[in-house]
Amino acid sequence: MRIDRVLIIGADGMLGRDMLNHISTDYSVIGADIDEVDIAVQAQVDEFVTSQKPDLVVNCAAVSSADECEKDTERAFQVNTDGAVNLAKACKRLGIPLVHMSSDFIFDGTKETPYREDDSPNPLMIYGETKLASETEIAKVFDEFIIMRPRWLFGFNDKSFTRFVLRKVAEGGPVPIYHVELACSAYTLDLADGIMNLVEKRARGIYHFSNYGYCDRLEFAREIFDIMGYDKSRLQKVRNKPASWLAERPKTIILSTEK
Repeated sequence: MRIDRVLIIGADGMLGRDMLNHISTDYSVIGADIDEVDIAVQAQVDEFVTSQKPDLVVNCAAVSSADECEKDTERAFQVNTDGAVNLAKACKRLGIPLVHMSSDFIFDGTKETPYREDDSPNPLMIYGETKLASETEIAKVFDEFIIMRPRWLFGFNDKSFTRFVLRKVAEGGPVPIYHVELACSAYTLDLADGIMNLVEKRARGIYHFSNYGYCDRLEFAREIFDIMGYDKSRLQKVRNKPASWLAERPKTIILSTEK
């Protein structure tokens, strides 16, 4: 089946917006967000997806804040799990594939070697639980899916870590960075290319994605400072996690991308 028309759900988010802009030169792309279709409601999903006549649905919609998921567990499961399943059911009815964005937060970060796609999950937080449940339930609906597990997305959206650092620089004074977490990072445009490469190859299943190498947040910030020519003495190492954090984060998650 030729892929011409791509429907991106969650098009106002970090990945959704960047992907929509990036692949629109090669595909006819439709973007939609929660104000247009509440993916937690099956009837809305069926009507909307059918009306758009896509060849592929990419689900970037999520309650993506780990702390917000702790505050409103019900809504987190409605969007992150039920919404994904509703999209899978709609895609099955239309005979088209689904790309669903999951997360490396399904792992607990205790493994000393890179996590492979078939390693046993053990989420520490509600967000990770919702994403793991979405993977399990999608696979019960049909097998025409690609599930992506990226880590530390960064791109052009204001919510990315890169933008956070740049905002702190603009504010003046020290730039505090909680540096304990160690992980891979994923550039949104590279992830968008990776998704569409898998789609064009008719790949199916679960895939990890990250750019080469890994680092902690402080190393990431130092690289931003080097590129921008900023004074790195303004970077402030923070060992205590932010007081606003409700969800427990894994300390170290390195993803294997050998698959």
